[in-house]
Amino acid sequence: MELTIPELYQPKQCDIDRLARVAANAFVGDPSMKYQLGGRNPSERQLYHYFSVVLRTGFPYYSIFASSEALDGFIVMLRPGVYGTPPVRFLLYGGWKLPFVTCPDVLRRLSKYEKHCHEIRREAEAGDAWYILMLAVDTAQQGKGHASRLLKSVLHSLDARAEKCYLETHKKSNVDIYSHFGFHTTHIDTVPDGIDTQYAMLRMPQALIQK
Repeated sequence: MELTIPELYQPKQCDIDRLARVAANAFVGDPSMKYQLGGRNPSERQLYHYFSVVLRTGFPYYSIFASSEALDGFIVMLRPGVYGTPPVRFLLYGGWKLPFVTCPDVLRRLSKYEKHCHEIRREAEAGDAWYILMLAVDTAQQGKGHASRLLKSVLHSLDARAEKCYLETHKKSNVDIYSHFGFHTTHIDTVPDGIDTQYAMLRMPQALIQK
């Protein structure tokens, strides 16, 4: 079940390093990373190592689209029915190094967070929806329409296929933005340590809504 969006650039494996750097820059101070990487805000260097492993591990499984070949903004998605990538592959592609560059119990935290997200996704009945894992825009390029262009193109393609879209965010300001694009909040929860809020949001295909 491939997703093709001609107006967006589809990154290649040789682009992973640049994507990891953009994601690290974009997610500095983001509450979504705080629990996963040790209960405190990780540095950009730590985030780079984390995203490098995640993107290398998931590259064959993810659908990744960028606003242009400059890779200033990109979106990562999982196909419906897919809940993640093989844990062994994660370790082989550098996951085993993360305790040495982030925090000692990072693997336990990542596993617990992933299970938590799976439960929320099931409760939202979003297993048959495309799952937006990540939307990142380089901070120097924010406010230039990269995120809007990515979302509009992706959602237009999913509408044409009459398919749902699902995501989670940890920022109330993001909830308002995604609501503008047709997402509605299904659950409000917290990350496993009970500190940061987590919002689950689902978008029905517009073609079905109009019927």
